[in-house]
Amino acid sequence: MKQQDVSVPRPAQLPLGPDELIGRGAERVRAFALMRSRRGIRVPLVVCGRIGAGKSAFVLGLAREMSANFPDGQLYLDLGAEEAKRTSVSDILAGALRALAVPPEKIPASAGEAAALFRSILSCRRLLVVLDNATSENQVLPFLTETLRSQLLVTGRARMLGLDGVARMDVDALRRPDSVALIESIAGSERIRTEWESVTRIAELCDDLPVALSIVGKKLAAYPGWVPTDALQYLRGAGDLVTNLRVGELSLRDLLTTAYEPLSRQAKAVLGHIGARGGAGVTRGDLAKVLGVSGGNPEFLLETLVDAGFLGAATGSHYTLSPLLRLFVSGHSASMPAPLRIGRDLLAAGGAQALSGSGRAQVGAYAGCDGQSLEATKMGFSRPAAH
Repeated sequence: MKQQDVSVPRPAQLPLGPDELIGRGAERVRAFALMRSRRGIRVPLVVCGRIGAGKSAFVLGLAREMSANFPDGQLYLDLGAEEAKRTSVSDILAGALRALAVPPEKIPASAGEAAALFRSILSCRRLLVVLDNATSENQVLPFLTETLRSQLLVTGRARMLGLDGVARMDVDALRRPDSVALIESIAGSERIRTEWESVTRIAELCDDLPVALSIVGKKLAAYPGWVPTDALQYLRGAGDLVTNLRVGELSLRDLLTTAYEPLSRQAKAVLGHIGARGGAGVTRGDLAKVLGVSGGNPEFLLETLVDAGFLGAATGSHYTLSPLLRLFVSGHSASMPAPLRIGRDLLAAGGAQALSGSGRAQVGAYAGCDGQSLEATKMGFSRPAAH
Protein backbone atom coordinates (compact mmCIF):
# COMPACT_ATOMS: atom_id res chain seq x y z
CA MET A 1 0.00 0.00 0.00
CA LYS A 2 1.38 3.38 -1.01
CA GLN A 3 2.10 5.56 2.00
CA GLN A 4 0.80 9.13 1.78
CA ASP A 5 3.37 11.93 1.99
CA VAL A 6 2.19 13.91 5.02
CA SER A 7 4.94 16.53 4.71
CA VAL A 8 2.82 18.50 2.25
CA PRO A 9 -0.85 17.94 3.14
CA ARG A 10 -3.67 18.33 0.69
CA PRO A 11 -4.64 22.02 0.98
CA ALA A 12 -7.77 22.59 3.06
CA GLN A 13 -7.53 26.33 3.59
CA LEU A 14 -11.18 27.46 3.82
CA PRO A 15 -11.63 29.57 6.98
CA LEU A 16 -14.48 29.11 9.40
CA GLY A 17 -17.75 30.80 8.57
CA PRO A 18 -21.48 30.60 9.30
CA ASP A 19 -23.05 27.15 9.38
CA GLU A 20 -25.73 28.03 6.85
CA LEU A 21 -26.58 30.65 4.25
CA ILE A 22 -29.62 32.38 5.68
CA GLY A 23 -31.78 34.22 3.19
CA ARG A 24 -29.60 33.36 0.20
CA GLY A 25 -31.62 30.55 -1.37
CA ALA A 26 -32.26 32.36 -4.66
CA GLU A 27 -28.67 33.60 -4.86
CA ARG A 28 -27.37 30.09 -4.21
CA VAL A 29 -29.42 28.64 -7.07
CA ARG A 30 -28.25 31.39 -9.40
CA ALA A 31 -24.61 30.92 -8.41
CA PHE A 32 -24.63 27.22 -9.22
CA ALA A 33 -26.32 27.90 -12.54
CA LEU A 34 -23.73 30.50 -13.48
CA MET A 35 -20.78 28.26 -12.67
CA ARG A 36 -21.63 25.74 -15.41
CA SER A 37 -21.39 26.59 -19.09
CA ARG A 38 -23.24 24.73 -21.83
CA ARG A 39 -19.99 22.94 -22.70
CA GLY A 40 -19.54 21.71 -19.15
CA ILE A 41 -16.71 24.15 -18.47
CA ARG A 42 -16.51 25.43 -14.89
CA VAL A 43 -16.94 29.20 -15.16
CA PRO A 44 -15.11 31.45 -12.65
CA LEU A 45 -17.70 33.27 -10.53
CA VAL A 46 -17.21 36.88 -9.36
CA VAL A 47 -19.49 37.86 -6.47
CA CYS A 48 -19.69 41.60 -5.89
CA GLY A 49 -21.88 44.00 -3.94
CA ARG A 50 -22.09 46.78 -1.39
CA ILE A 51 -19.93 47.05 1.72
CA GLY A 52 -21.32 44.76 4.41
CA ALA A 53 -23.55 42.74 2.07
CA GLY A 54 -21.94 39.47 3.13
CA LYS A 55 -20.07 38.58 -0.06
CA SER A 56 -17.36 36.60 1.71
CA ALA A 57 -19.81 34.71 3.91
CA PHE A 58 -21.88 33.82 0.86
CA VAL A 59 -18.92 32.53 -1.15
CA LEU A 60 -17.46 30.62 1.78
CA GLY A 61 -20.86 29.00 2.30
CA LEU A 62 -20.88 27.94 -1.35
CA ALA A 63 -17.31 26.70 -1.08
CA ARG A 64 -18.00 24.51 1.94
CA GLU A 65 -21.04 23.06 0.20
CA MET A 66 -18.98 22.28 -2.92
CA SER A 67 -15.76 21.16 -1.26
CA ALA A 68 -16.48 17.42 -1.46
CA ASN A 69 -16.48 17.71 -5.26
CA PHE A 70 -12.85 18.87 -5.22
CA PRO A 71 -10.83 16.08 -3.61
CA ASP A 72 -7.47 17.62 -4.50
CA GLY A 73 -8.07 20.44 -2.05
CA GLN A 74 -9.23 23.98 -1.46
CA LEU A 75 -7.08 27.11 -1.67
CA TYR A 76 -8.08 30.36 0.05
CA LEU A 77 -6.35 33.68 -0.66
CA ASP A 78 -7.47 36.90 1.07
CA LEU A 79 -6.34 39.47 -1.49
CA GLY A 80 -7.66 42.38 0.58
CA ALA A 81 -5.51 41.63 3.63
CA GLU A 82 -2.81 44.19 4.36
CA GLU A 83 -0.08 41.61 3.78
CA ALA A 84 -1.55 40.65 0.40
CA LYS A 85 -1.76 44.30 -0.66
CA ARG A 86 1.97 44.65 -0.03
CA THR A 87 2.80 41.37 -1.78
CA SER A 88 3.59 41.10 -5.48
CA VAL A 89 1.54 38.90 -7.79
CA SER A 90 4.61 36.69 -8.21
CA ASP A 91 4.84 36.08 -4.47
CA ILE A 92 1.11 35.38 -4.17
CA LEU A 93 1.36 32.84 -6.97
CA ALA A 94 4.46 31.30 -5.42
CA GLY A 95 2.61 30.81 -2.15
CA ALA A 96 -0.29 29.13 -3.95
CA LEU A 97 2.11 26.84 -5.83
CA ARG A 98 3.88 25.87 -2.60
CA ALA A 99 0.51 24.95 -1.10
CA LEU A 100 0.02 22.66 -4.09
CA ALA A 101 3.29 20.88 -3.31
CA VAL A 102 5.33 22.38 -6.14
CA PRO A 103 8.99 22.21 -5.04
CA PRO A 104 10.52 25.66 -4.49
CA GLU A 105 13.14 25.10 -7.19
CA LYS A 106 10.34 24.39 -9.71
CA ILE A 107 8.47 27.64 -9.05
CA PRO A 108 9.20 30.13 -11.86
CA ALA A 109 10.52 33.55 -10.88
CA SER A 110 8.48 35.20 -13.62
CA ALA A 111 4.89 36.08 -12.67
CA GLY A 112 3.69 35.10 -16.13
CA GLU A 113 5.35 31.69 -15.99
CA ALA A 114 4.13 31.08 -12.43
CA ALA A 115 0.58 31.95 -13.48
CA ALA A 116 0.82 29.57 -16.44
CA LEU A 117 2.00 26.75 -14.17
CA PHE A 118 -0.83 27.44 -11.70
CA ARG A 119 -3.43 27.37 -14.47
CA SER A 120 -1.97 24.12 -15.81
CA ILE A 121 -2.36 22.54 -12.38
CA LEU A 122 -5.99 23.70 -12.25
CA SER A 123 -6.65 21.97 -15.55
CA CYS A 124 -5.42 18.56 -14.39
CA ARG A 125 -6.49 18.53 -10.73
CA ARG A 126 -9.84 19.03 -9.04
CA LEU A 127 -9.29 22.12 -6.93
CA LEU A 128 -11.52 24.78 -5.42
CA VAL A 129 -9.89 28.21 -5.29
CA VAL A 130 -11.36 31.19 -3.39
CA LEU A 131 -9.93 34.67 -4.03
CA ASP A 132 -11.52 36.78 -1.30
CA ASN A 133 -11.71 40.59 -1.15
CA ALA A 134 -10.04 41.16 -4.50
CA THR A 135 -9.29 44.84 -5.02
CA SER A 136 -8.33 44.87 -8.69
CA GLU A 137 -8.61 42.92 -11.90
CA ASN A 138 -4.83 42.51 -12.02
CA GLN A 139 -4.96 40.45 -8.82
CA VAL A 140 -7.48 38.03 -10.32
CA LEU A 141 -6.37 37.79 -13.96
CA PRO A 142 -3.38 35.42 -13.43
CA PHE A 143 -5.66 32.81 -11.83
CA LEU A 144 -8.29 32.71 -14.59
CA THR A 145 -8.44 29.71 -16.89
CA GLU A 146 -10.92 27.49 -18.68
CA THR A 147 -11.13 24.11 -16.98
CA LEU A 148 -13.46 21.14 -16.63
CA ARG A 149 -12.09 20.18 -13.23
CA SER A 150 -11.40 23.16 -10.96
CA GLN A 151 -13.59 26.02 -9.77
CA LEU A 152 -12.59 29.61 -9.03
CA LEU A 153 -14.69 31.84 -6.75
CA VAL A 154 -13.90 35.56 -6.39
CA THR A 155 -15.33 38.21 -4.07
CA GLY A 156 -14.84 41.97 -4.32
CA ARG A 157 -16.73 45.23 -4.11
CA ALA A 158 -15.90 46.08 -7.72
CA ARG A 159 -17.56 44.24 -10.58
CA MET A 160 -14.24 43.85 -12.45
CA LEU A 161 -15.91 44.45 -15.77
CA GLY A 162 -12.64 44.15 -17.68
CA LEU A 163 -12.30 40.42 -16.96
CA ASP A 164 -13.32 38.09 -19.77
CA GLY A 165 -14.82 34.63 -19.40
CA VAL A 166 -16.25 35.08 -15.90
CA ALA A 167 -19.80 35.08 -14.55
CA ARG A 168 -20.87 37.90 -12.24
CA MET A 169 -23.57 38.27 -9.64
CA ASP A 170 -24.46 40.77 -6.93
CA VAL A 171 -25.41 40.04 -3.36
CA ASP A 172 -27.18 42.79 -1.45
CA ALA A 173 -29.07 43.38 1.77
CA LEU A 174 -31.32 40.65 3.13
CA ARG A 175 -35.09 40.71 3.23
CA ARG A 176 -36.35 41.80 6.66
CA PRO A 177 -37.55 38.32 7.82
CA ASP A 178 -34.17 36.89 6.84
CA SER A 179 -32.40 39.66 8.77
CA VAL A 180 -34.31 38.67 11.90
CA ALA A 181 -33.50 35.00 11.23
CA LEU A 182 -29.78 35.82 10.91
CA ILE A 183 -29.70 37.58 14.30
CA GLU A 184 -31.65 34.68 15.78
CA SER A 185 -29.20 32.11 14.39
CA ILE A 186 -26.30 33.86 16.16
CA ALA A 187 -27.90 35.04 19.41
CA GLY A 188 -30.31 32.16 20.01
CA SER A 189 -34.02 31.94 19.45
CA GLU A 190 -35.36 32.28 23.01
CA ARG A 191 -34.49 35.94 23.52
CA ILE A 192 -35.30 36.89 19.95
CA ARG A 193 -38.79 35.46 19.79
CA THR A 194 -39.91 37.32 22.91
CA GLU A 195 -39.00 40.73 21.47
CA TRP A 196 -39.80 40.47 17.79
CA GLU A 197 -40.57 44.18 17.42
CA SER A 198 -37.19 45.25 18.85
CA VAL A 199 -35.32 42.80 16.61
CA THR A 200 -37.19 44.11 13.57
CA ARG A 201 -36.20 47.65 14.51
CA ILE A 202 -32.56 46.56 14.90
CA ALA A 203 -32.65 45.02 11.43
CA GLU A 204 -33.99 48.31 10.06
CA LEU A 205 -31.21 50.31 11.73
CA CYS A 206 -28.68 47.87 10.27
CA ASP A 207 -30.04 48.41 6.74
CA ASP A 208 -30.49 44.61 6.64
CA LEU A 209 -26.76 44.34 5.89
CA PRO A 210 -25.43 40.94 7.03
CA VAL A 211 -22.20 42.34 8.50
CA ALA A 212 -24.07 44.82 10.70
CA LEU A 213 -26.66 42.20 11.65
CA SER A 214 -23.97 39.68 12.61
CA ILE A 215 -22.28 42.30 14.81
CA VAL A 216 -25.51 42.77 16.77
CA GLY A 217 -26.08 39.02 16.96
CA LYS A 218 -22.58 38.50 18.36
CA LYS A 219 -23.11 41.31 20.87
CA LEU A 220 -26.27 39.61 22.11
CA ALA A 221 -24.55 36.22 22.26
CA ALA A 222 -21.69 37.73 24.30
CA TYR A 223 -24.03 39.19 26.95
CA PRO A 224 -26.48 36.50 28.14
CA GLY A 225 -28.29 39.06 30.29
CA TRP A 226 -29.09 41.24 27.29
CA VAL A 227 -32.36 41.14 25.43
CA PRO A 228 -32.96 42.80 22.03
CA THR A 229 -34.29 45.93 23.74
CA ASP A 230 -30.89 46.35 25.43
CA ALA A 231 -29.12 45.99 22.09
CA LEU A 232 -31.48 48.54 20.56
CA GLN A 233 -30.76 51.03 23.35
CA TYR A 234 -27.03 50.44 22.90
CA LEU A 235 -27.23 51.18 19.17
CA ARG A 236 -29.17 54.37 19.83
CA GLY A 237 -26.98 55.38 22.79
CA ALA A 238 -23.80 57.38 23.21
CA GLY A 239 -21.76 57.88 20.08
CA ASP A 240 -23.28 57.23 16.69
CA LEU A 241 -24.86 54.16 15.15
CA VAL A 242 -22.01 53.45 12.72
CA THR A 243 -19.40 53.59 15.50
CA ASN A 244 -21.50 51.42 17.80
CA LEU A 245 -21.67 48.65 15.22
CA ARG A 246 -18.48 47.02 16.42
CA VAL A 247 -17.65 43.71 18.07
CA GLY A 248 -14.14 42.43 18.76
CA GLU A 249 -11.99 43.57 15.83
CA LEU A 250 -14.93 43.75 13.42
CA SER A 251 -16.01 47.36 12.93
CA LEU A 252 -18.44 48.70 10.35
CA ARG A 253 -16.83 52.13 10.54
CA ASP A 254 -13.42 50.66 9.77
CA LEU A 255 -14.82 48.80 6.74
CA LEU A 256 -16.44 51.97 5.43
CA THR A 257 -13.40 54.16 6.10
CA THR A 258 -11.13 51.75 4.23
CA ALA A 259 -13.36 52.15 1.17
CA TYR A 260 -13.93 55.90 1.59
CA GLU A 261 -10.37 57.19 2.02
CA PRO A 262 -9.04 56.22 -1.45
CA LEU A 263 -11.91 58.01 -3.24
CA SER A 264 -11.10 61.12 -5.24
CA ARG A 265 -12.23 64.46 -3.87
CA GLN A 266 -14.82 64.70 -6.65
CA ALA A 267 -16.22 61.28 -5.77
CA LYS A 268 -16.42 62.25 -2.10
CA ALA A 269 -18.28 65.44 -3.03
CA VAL A 270 -20.76 63.51 -5.16
CA LEU A 271 -21.21 60.96 -2.37
CA GLY A 272 -21.95 63.83 0.02
CA HIS A 273 -24.46 65.22 -2.47
CA ILE A 274 -26.26 61.90 -2.77
CA GLY A 275 -26.33 61.55 1.01
CA ALA A 276 -27.74 65.07 1.41
CA ARG A 277 -30.65 64.16 -0.87
CA GLY A 278 -31.85 61.49 1.55
CA GLY A 279 -33.68 58.63 -0.08
CA ALA A 280 -34.36 60.55 -3.29
CA GLY A 281 -31.09 59.53 -4.91
CA VAL A 282 -29.79 60.91 -8.20
CA THR A 283 -29.82 59.96 -11.85
CA ARG A 284 -26.97 60.39 -14.31
CA GLY A 285 -28.95 63.20 -15.88
CA ASP A 286 -29.41 64.99 -12.53
CA LEU A 287 -25.72 64.87 -11.84
CA ALA A 288 -24.80 65.95 -15.37
CA LYS A 289 -26.97 69.07 -15.01
CA VAL A 290 -25.43 69.92 -11.64
CA LEU A 291 -21.87 69.36 -12.79
CA GLY A 292 -22.45 71.11 -16.11
CA VAL A 293 -20.80 68.40 -18.19
CA SER A 294 -21.91 65.65 -20.55
CA GLY A 295 -23.18 62.34 -19.19
CA GLY A 296 -19.79 60.61 -19.38
CA ASN A 297 -18.13 62.04 -16.27
CA PRO A 298 -21.19 61.72 -14.00
CA GLU A 299 -21.58 58.13 -15.09
CA PHE A 300 -17.92 57.43 -14.34
CA LEU A 301 -18.27 58.95 -10.86
CA LEU A 302 -21.43 57.02 -10.06
CA GLU A 303 -19.98 53.76 -11.31
CA THR A 304 -16.83 54.43 -9.27
CA LEU A 305 -19.00 54.70 -6.16
CA VAL A 306 -20.77 51.46 -7.09
CA ASP A 307 -17.42 49.69 -7.43
CA ALA A 308 -16.25 51.19 -4.13
CA GLY A 309 -19.20 49.47 -2.45
CA PHE A 310 -21.16 52.56 -1.40
CA LEU A 311 -23.92 52.52 -4.01
CA GLY A 312 -25.89 49.57 -5.23
CA ALA A 313 -26.34 49.20 -8.96
CA ALA A 314 -28.93 51.68 -10.18
CA THR A 315 -32.55 50.77 -9.43
CA GLY A 316 -34.26 51.90 -12.58
CA SER A 317 -32.45 55.13 -13.32
CA HIS A 318 -31.70 56.14 -9.70
CA TYR A 319 -28.64 55.68 -7.55
CA THR A 320 -29.36 55.85 -3.81
CA LEU A 321 -27.41 55.67 -0.58
CA SER A 322 -28.84 53.59 2.27
CA PRO A 323 -29.66 55.33 5.60
CA LEU A 324 -26.74 53.72 7.45
CA LEU A 325 -24.24 54.77 4.77
CA ARG A 326 -25.81 58.25 4.64
CA LEU A 327 -25.04 58.53 8.35
CA PHE A 328 -21.41 57.61 7.73
CA VAL A 329 -21.08 60.05 4.83
CA SER A 330 -22.66 62.92 6.75
CA GLY A 331 -20.07 62.45 9.51
CA HIS A 332 -17.25 62.68 7.00
CA SER A 333 -18.76 65.74 5.34
CA ALA A 334 -18.17 67.69 8.54
CA SER A 335 -14.42 67.02 8.30
CA MET A 336 -14.09 67.92 4.61
CA PRO A 337 -11.74 70.78 3.67
CA ALA A 338 -13.72 74.01 3.40
CA PRO A 339 -13.63 74.19 -0.42
CA LEU A 340 -14.85 70.60 -0.67
CA ARG A 341 -17.74 71.32 1.72
CA ILE A 342 -18.65 74.26 -0.51
CA GLY A 343 -18.47 71.93 -3.50
CA ARG A 344 -20.82 69.53 -1.81
CA ASP A 345 -23.24 72.37 -1.06
CA LEU A 346 -22.89 73.51 -4.66
CA LEU A 347 -24.03 70.11 -5.83
CA ALA A 348 -26.91 70.00 -3.36
CA ALA A 349 -28.04 73.48 -4.39
CA GLY A 350 -28.04 72.55 -8.06
CA GLY A 351 -25.21 74.58 -9.51
CA ALA A 352 -22.65 77.33 -9.16
CA GLN A 353 -25.36 79.96 -9.55
CA ALA A 354 -26.35 79.34 -5.91
CA LEU A 355 -22.97 80.50 -4.60
CA SER A 356 -21.71 83.95 -3.83
CA GLY A 357 -18.74 85.38 -5.67
CA SER A 358 -16.35 84.45 -2.84
CA GLY A 359 -17.73 80.93 -2.69
CA ARG A 360 -17.29 80.56 -6.43
CA ALA A 361 -13.69 81.70 -6.14
CA GLN A 362 -12.92 79.16 -3.39
CA VAL A 363 -14.39 76.26 -5.32
CA GLY A 364 -12.65 77.44 -8.48
CA ALA A 365 -9.28 77.62 -6.72
CA TYR A 366 -9.77 74.16 -5.24
CA ALA A 367 -10.79 72.71 -8.58
CA GLY A 368 -7.89 74.35 -10.38
CA CYS A 369 -9.79 77.03 -12.31
CA ASP A 370 -10.68 80.69 -11.95
CA GLY A 371 -14.05 82.06 -10.98
CA GLN A 372 -14.94 82.95 -14.56
CA SER A 373 -14.46 79.38 -15.79
CA LEU A 374 -16.24 77.70 -12.88
CA GLU A 375 -19.38 77.30 -14.98
CA ALA A 376 -17.41 75.04 -17.31
CA THR A 377 -15.34 73.21 -14.68
CA LYS A 378 -17.56 72.72 -11.64
CA MET A 379 -15.79 70.50 -9.10
CA GLY A 380 -12.88 69.91 -11.41
CA PHE A 381 -14.67 68.61 -14.52
CA SER A 382 -13.60 70.41 -17.67
CA ARG A 383 -15.67 70.81 -20.79
CA PRO A 384 -14.04 69.39 -23.89
CA ALA A 385 -11.97 71.97 -25.70
CA ALA A 386 -13.57 73.50 -28.76
CA HIS A 387 -12.19 72.19 -32.06
